[in-house]
Amino acid sequence: MVSTKQIAREKADPLTIYHNFVPLGRGGFSTVFKAQDKFTNETVAIKIVDVEQPHRSSEKIYREVEALAKLQSPYFPKFYGSYRRDQKLWIIMEFINGSSAMDLMMRGPVDEFYIRIILREVLKGINYLHSNNLIHRDIKAANILIGGNGEVKIGDLGGIIEATDSQWISGQDTMYGTRLWLSPEQLFNSRYNKKVDIWSLGITAIELSQREPPFFRQPEMEFIEHMSDVFLGGDYKLDYKFTMDFHNFIKRCLIGNPHRRPSAEELLNDPFIKGSSDKQYLKSLLIQNHDFRGEL
Repeated sequence: MVSTKQIAREKADPLTIYHNFVPLGRGGFSTVFKAQDKFTNETVAIKIVDVEQPHRSSEKIYREVEALAKLQSPYFPKFYGSYRRDQKLWIIMEFINGSSAMDLMMRGPVDEFYIRIILREVLKGINYLHSNNLIHRDIKAANILIGGNGEVKIGDLGGIIEATDSQWISGQDTMYGTRLWLSPEQLFNSRYNKKVDIWSLGITAIELSQREPPFFRQPEMEFIEHMSDVFLGGDYKLDYKFTMDFHNFIKRCLIGNPHRRPSAEELLNDPFIKGSSDKQYLKSLLIQNHDFRGEL
C-alpha cells in the first residue's frame, strides 16, 4: 500500500492557497468542500480525509489519489495535487459544476435521449481505462458526474485495479463494488476481468431508465436468485416506452458469460450508442432540473 507521505508530496499549507470553503458532502472519514484558489481564483473541489485513524477506506483513498494523478483523460476529474496538514490528507480536484446522474434521475425520469448521451460518454471513459489496463469496479449513476457544459466524468476512483486483457483476478481476494451492480462472476466469487465494468454499465442503464437498479427492494438472497433467473436467462424487460435499440444494448451488457460480453470498444459501435446526440444537449437536462451547484 502507498504511504501517506508518498501521496502528499506538496509541503505548503493548503490554507495559504485556498479559501472560501463551502461544504458539499460528508462521508465516514472525509468531507468534500468547494473552495477557491487565492492566486488564480479557480474554483476547486477539496476532499479532506482523516488518514491517521485506521479504517478500511484508507487504501481506497490512496488508490483514488494514485489513479487521479495518473489519468490524463477528459472523462475523469482533473487532479491538482495533494497536501498533508496536521492529521488530514487534502486532495485537490477539478470542481464539476453540475450534478451526478443519480441526483438528476432522483428529481424525475431521465429521457432515453439523454441516457444515450450519458452512457456513450461513460463508455468512452471505460474504454480509456481498459485501454490502459485498468478496471473501475464501481460504475453506477452516483459515480457519473455531469458538468455545466455537458461534459461527463467518472468519479470515485478508489476501486481502480490494474489488469491486462488476458488477466483474470481472483474474486475472493479482491471483492469490491456495490452489490446491486456486481456482475455474476463477482457475486459468486469467481475470477473476473475488465468485463465487470460492462455489466455494471448495463445495470446503470436500467437504473437511469427506472430510477433505481433492478431488485433494489429485495433481500440479498432473493436478489441473487432473481438475478440468476432473469438476467442470466435473458428475460429482463424494460418499460415498453423505451426503444428496441436500448433493450438490445442492455442485453449485450448483461450477457452472463464474460467471455461473450462485449468490450467497451465494441459497445461504442452499438446502434444505441451510435445514434446518440452531442453532449452539449446535457446542458438542457441540467437546466431543466436547476442543478448547477452554487449557480442556480
